[in-house]
Amino acid sequence: MANLEHEWLSSGNKGSGAVLLASLDARHVLTPLHAQTACRQASEALLSCLPKPPRRLLLDLPGEGFALTSSDTQSLVEAASRLMQKQAVAAPERALRFRLGVHALADAQSPQTDELMAAKRIAAGAQFGVLSLSAAAVDGLTQPWLLPLQDQIRPQDGTEQGPHLFSLNADAPTHAPSYSDLGATLAVLPPEFGGSSNARHAAVADMVLDALIVALSRSSQLHVLSARSSQGLRHSREILSDAFKHLGAQYVLHCSGTLGVNGRVFLQLSLHSQHQQQVVWQERTEFELVDLLYADVFPLSQACEDIHTVLQASSMQAARRHAWEKLEHFQLLNAATQMMHKLVPASFEQSRAMLEYLRQQLPRHPEPLVWLAQWHLLEIAQGARATKVAPTILNLCQQALEFDQHHSLAHALTGHAQSMLAQTLGPQSMDLSAAHHQSALAANPSNSLALVFFALHQTYRGQTQQACESAKLALALSPLDPWRHFIDSVCAHALLANRQAEAAILHAQNAMRLNAGHAPTLIYLAIAHARLGHGPQSREALARLLEFWPDYTVGEFRASYWGRGTAHAEEFALDLQQAGLAEA
Repeated sequence: MANLEHEWLSSGNKGSGAVLLASLDARHVLTPLHAQTACRQASEALLSCLPKPPRRLLLDLPGEGFALTSSDTQSLVEAASRLMQKQAVAAPERALRFRLGVHALADAQSPQTDELMAAKRIAAGAQFGVLSLSAAAVDGLTQPWLLPLQDQIRPQDGTEQGPHLFSLNADAPTHAPSYSDLGATLAVLPPEFGGSSNARHAAVADMVLDALIVALSRSSQLHVLSARSSQGLRHSREILSDAFKHLGAQYVLHCSGTLGVNGRVFLQLSLHSQHQQQVVWQERTEFELVDLLYADVFPLSQACEDIHTVLQASSMQAARRHAWEKLEHFQLLNAATQMMHKLVPASFEQSRAMLEYLRQQLPRHPEPLVWLAQWHLLEIAQGARATKVAPTILNLCQQALEFDQHHSLAHALTGHAQSMLAQTLGPQSMDLSAAHHQSALAANPSNSLALVFFALHQTYRGQTQQACESAKLALALSPLDPWRHFIDSVCAHALLANRQAEAAILHAQNAMRLNAGHAPTLIYLAIAHARLGHGPQSREALARLLEFWPDYTVGEFRASYWGRGTAHAEEFALDLQQAGLAEA
């Protein structure tokens, strides 16, 4: 187990640094001396923006440009962005005539030839004034929401598939979270344990975070941001202020602790308010690690009740979770769930291998089954047909619900799979879907994925106003979610069905910026622009859609749309006709 796990983690870990390669544009080079001078000036300006550390090596590429490596991908990209902005503002006519590409490195101190060649290919595809990043480099960012990243459309004409690239465009908006009037919104920060690089300490920290969020989210009066968003702040230098600023939380629970030699956990909790400088509440507690493994930690439950009392809400009870037999199993699940959301395809496949291994080791535990179901759902984003994947999702979730009938994520995925199979199973499938969505939200009111699936279900039922509210609440509960493009797309869908085309365009554009290959979002863009009379934009969205789905027609939309019995379904079809989509 330990050796296998080490092999998985080492082969999938590309977050040890990155290289920025600046390639000279030969058309703007007058003489070799001119090229040498330009490279020296550009490299010196970049070094001034990225002090050492975290920079590692400056490599001269005679006749081509230069390369700079760093152990911190985020800092390297931010330094390049500042440099480009500074040059453009100071003297646009003297802006750097380089093509810039960033790629991940296994070791920033010893870049390999194939890694530098990959960075060179990425730079070759970049435009002037725009920084291009590989998918592996984006995976290495610690705070991607702070950068104006934009997914680039990949070739769909049958030619050799190029690298998956993202651009850093200063004119594009950053990935800012949406805000909503949620009342008391609480973010639980990832606990800080001594020896953060120690796998055992990291696993205990994740279990404490999971237990706190589950316990606190049981309250109907307290809205707790999902673990996905709070985990995104783990490497932030200003983690507390970032939680208020980027997550939109009114309250933040900060945790720090140590792990004793005898398996005893010592934890300090402090509650902070956005409007108060002083700590609102703090507590020291300790408990046995074995109690945490079996989800039976009275001190944590008591702390959650104290927090609830401080926030003047009704009393809550901590939720019990299915017990883990070994700490290593939880550790492996945590790694698998992170890797399935990476952009590099190899990480996605490794995630499945980990989950299948856990499924064999723990045949009666619901978590591996549920996350395998979610893995198969993500297959649809890789191009798999929804009707082909849905039965597998349904089967895995039904097995998980046999072991835990109140599992929120299992109910949410079951409800979504039922919707995907509505055309095959008939109208009763949508009724079953609604029941599972309600069960998911009853088990965990802060389950943002359950809310977004429920928003889709409400849209297909014609409950458009309620769908808009559910989708916006999902965005607010998990503003830094790795599924953010999907949530934005569902929000655009619901708003469009509710005849709010202008607002729908904003969310659809946000979704496309994060995932340019999400074809359903292009359908919503084409419909919204056609409805507002934006002919060129509507035709452009339709042309991009047909690159992904060449045979798509209005007739296929009418036949395949899950909510084809609603009033807005025919409106969508007429808008697609107006945009220029063929009838059959």
